[in-house]
Amino acid sequence: MAKDKDKDDDDHQQQPKRDFTDESNNHNQDNKDDEDNDIDEEVYIPFKLLVIGDPACGKSSIVNRYCLNSFESNYKITIGVDSLTKHLRVDGKMVSLLLFDVAGQERFRHMIRSYFQNAHAAIIVMDATRVLPTLNASSIWRQEIDCCFPDSPLPTILLVNKCDLLKDKDAIIETLDQFVVEQNIDKYFFTSAKYGTGIDESMEYIAKILLQQEIDRITNPRDSFKLQPNNNNNTNASSSSPTSSSSSQRLLTNIILTMGAPIPNITNIYVCPSESGQVKFSFFGPSTDPEYPQYKAAAVKAFSDKAGDFCTKYNRSTVMYHPDESPAVINSLDLVEAGVQVVIGPPYTGTSQVSCLILGAFEVPNLSFYATGTDLSNPGKYPFFNRVILDDLQQVHGILALVKYLGWERISCVHTNEDYGIGGANILVREANLIGVSVDTIQSIDTVDGGVPPPDSEYDRVLSNLDDVKARVIIAYAIFPIDCTTLWDHARKNGMLGRGYTWIVTDGCAEYANENPPDDFEGVIAFFPNYNIGPGFDAFYNEMVAVDVDGAFYKGSAFSYDSATAAVLALDKVLANGQDVDDGPLVLKTIRESNFTGLSGSVTFDPETGDRSGGQFSLLNFYNGQFNKIGTIDPETRAVNLSRLIIFMGGTTDIPSDYEVIEYSVALNAVLGAITGVCTLLVLFIGGVIVFQWRKFRYSSPLFCLFIIVGALLSFVSIYTLLPTPTDRLCIAFPWTLGLGYCIVFGTLFTKTWRTWRLFSNARKFKIISISTKMMFSVVGSFVLLESVFMIIWTTVDYPQIEAAPIYKSGQAQLQCVQQYEPWWYVFVFYKVFYIIVGVFLAFKTRNVVDSLNESKPITMSLYNLTFVMLISVPLGFILNDYPTAVLVIEVVAILLSFTATVCLLFLPRVWLIISGQQHSIDTRDSSYNSGGYSSQQSGGVAMKSSTASATAKPTSSEKTNERSAPSHTESTGSLRAKGDMQSVIVSGGGTVYTGGDPIPA
Repeated sequence: MAKDKDKDDDDHQQQPKRDFTDESNNHNQDNKDDEDNDIDEEVYIPFKLLVIGDPACGKSSIVNRYCLNSFESNYKITIGVDSLTKHLRVDGKMVSLLLFDVAGQERFRHMIRSYFQNAHAAIIVMDATRVLPTLNASSIWRQEIDCCFPDSPLPTILLVNKCDLLKDKDAIIETLDQFVVEQNIDKYFFTSAKYGTGIDESMEYIAKILLQQEIDRITNPRDSFKLQPNNNNNTNASSSSPTSSSSSQRLLTNIILTMGAPIPNITNIYVCPSESGQVKFSFFGPSTDPEYPQYKAAAVKAFSDKAGDFCTKYNRSTVMYHPDESPAVINSLDLVEAGVQVVIGPPYTGTSQVSCLILGAFEVPNLSFYATGTDLSNPGKYPFFNRVILDDLQQVHGILALVKYLGWERISCVHTNEDYGIGGANILVREANLIGVSVDTIQSIDTVDGGVPPPDSEYDRVLSNLDDVKARVIIAYAIFPIDCTTLWDHARKNGMLGRGYTWIVTDGCAEYANENPPDDFEGVIAFFPNYNIGPGFDAFYNEMVAVDVDGAFYKGSAFSYDSATAAVLALDKVLANGQDVDDGPLVLKTIRESNFTGLSGSVTFDPETGDRSGGQFSLLNFYNGQFNKIGTIDPETRAVNLSRLIIFMGGTTDIPSDYEVIEYSVALNAVLGAITGVCTLLVLFIGGVIVFQWRKFRYSSPLFCLFIIVGALLSFVSIYTLLPTPTDRLCIAFPWTLGLGYCIVFGTLFTKTWRTWRLFSNARKFKIISISTKMMFSVVGSFVLLESVFMIIWTTVDYPQIEAAPIYKSGQAQLQCVQQYEPWWYVFVFYKVFYIIVGVFLAFKTRNVVDSLNESKPITMSLYNLTFVMLISVPLGFILNDYPTAVLVIEVVAILLSFTATVCLLFLPRVWLIISGQQHSIDTRDSSYNSGGYSSQQSGGVAMKSSTASATAKPTSSEKTNERSAPSHTESTGSLRAKGDMQSVIVSGGGTVYTGGDPIPA
């Protein structure tokens, strides 16, 4: 309901205002009123407690029992840190204990110190069933605490857990008494997480210590520390006179801390001459950061642009409070005391977690422009928190979307030891596992503190561990650019900043700006929430650059501006409706209903959590000395949209492998090449003998013999496509040359054998048939055509590509030819079994041909060899797919054995006879046999033994027809040669039938 300033306060219900008055204005409320007031929503003073100890001591069980009143008997490892909150009343005041359950496993020890930051107390847990081992471990944990807090030791208690399993507590009391004295531990308690024994008592004990310390800390430097009830004030911020009000008009908090010191760092943005009230906002950030002036200037600009309207329309001046981010507790309370209506910031997650507890308790909305921690999305803890920046979960979704888009399956992570880095790394591991991306290692490094980096040994440790897993895609979750650049300087020294490596950084390092960056930073990929979208960005950019002494632009300033814009629009809407801007819940609701186009795009908020909704990430690529936007990624849909190709390290646009790419062994490839060369020379020699001794091979169809030689040589060419570094063309050439070579060799061989079978099958029936060379070429050509059609379809549908495929060694890969569908290879291999089946059939059918004309034996031996090689090599090739070197050797040996053995079995015996001079005597002997009317050994023709009974048997009607058309057996062979139009002849004599392509030699 709008407030009417012309009416008395008693005539309407006024929204309570957050304000502090001095002690003289507080006597109107008596103690009974305070006691009657609802205390459920009093301010909670937050304390961070570390729960530490060795693994399996029951730390998580204690935290769950205390905060959730639950107990699980199954042991679950804590990864990194878990946290839960418990509210309790201590000495009449409400305390909020934030229990950080720190992992005890050794592999998480490197993260410990980052979890210790801003801790108020420590709880060491030991196992009562393992007293001596866990006491020794507890002393180490105590030393770790002292090391982290050398100037102000933390209050520490010891929980002797699992006491329900102890048979005699008294037996260890003396040991425990001595231990707590030696280790300067405040007290020990026997506890049982299973039954809840001693846990409440121990927590209340440590809470009392912390509360008293906080009271002492606040009261000593201040003029006063006192408890006072809230008073309802009028809307004029300059007035502090109290008014009476009912308990329902009070603040939700009736216990507050009042500091008497003035609020520092106040700037009047716009002073309204006829001021009737003020618009009070705060910019809350670390003034020592180099980005701070620009971030603050952006927020001031948003309020300055609207300050004139606040004056002319509502008679309100605009005031900005800009305390430093530290100490967060004191400065947050200062802002509450000043009556600030909305806070811009804090920018970082750690500070936000502290300040938002206090601001939320006093119903002061805040808008963060840089805090990305997902814990802040919990409305139960931080009900008044809002942000225009996308959170870490959305950023991780964007990173993993890019990883999948680029085809990577393994990544590594380096993070800084603070809330931002630890939280982001934990989310990265969790989300990567859900989509099948392996995070091979997580390494942590301390931040660069005040320009002083961690020791070189720490960087060497991180980089050595990255090298151990052969990390190639490295996600750097670091909070500041200097953390990344210092890491890269060390990576350069270790050879890990260049071609083959991919560094992806999050928004913390995406703010990097340097006039003279190193050349090897080129190719770094960065993520940053989308900006440079809304109207007026160019003017805003120029104005912000003018603020920075180095002329740099920090991307976070766009989000600072949008945060302030959301606050301005909400306050303006509340005032326009005649409502009270001091009504925190109303301002919060109005903020979350905002919908406007800012410098970072469309700005909307989740109504429950206050998180930014529907935002996108800019994909940035470092080249030309700066980060440049090359695309966007939607973290919700995981859609990646690139406006240009990514430039990777080394200046290439080729997507690097996520594995260490290794080359094949040069020595091994040289040996394989040499062996292939020897086999090639042998086959060439045999081919040369066939060419120069053509006449001596005339009965084996020498032209087709040369086809077999050419096919074998083509198969050897396929080996030479395997030995160099793979390319796309070589990937295509291998199956083409191997497949065509195989078809030519065995297609020709089996066609020759088929002709022999057909001729003798018909000769048995005294049929004269003609199988011309042209027909044989057609048969062989059909095999080649079929193979070519298959290869064209294969390489068109599933074009082979080069990929660094993983090998058996973890983190390594070799360049290999890969295809999307592996069944192509199965078809390629197994349909060639058809040739073997046909060959076996033909060898069987020609088994009775006389030895000199019978090729069934070498064919059988070739088929036996080929079958043996395929049965061994093909399964091994598929089984050893992750061993590319072994597969290479198997392929080369299989090809050499198959084709070299086939050529040698077919031709080497005759070649040996020719070069040894024995072929001439065989030809002479064959001639004499033939002239005697019996030819049992013909070197090139086709002959078959047949009994006289078969030759003189009564012919069938079809055979009679053939006999009438056949030449008389008395016709001389010479006359048949003269005709030249017949390639088949039947000579009967001595019970032998001959038919063939060339005449029988004289």
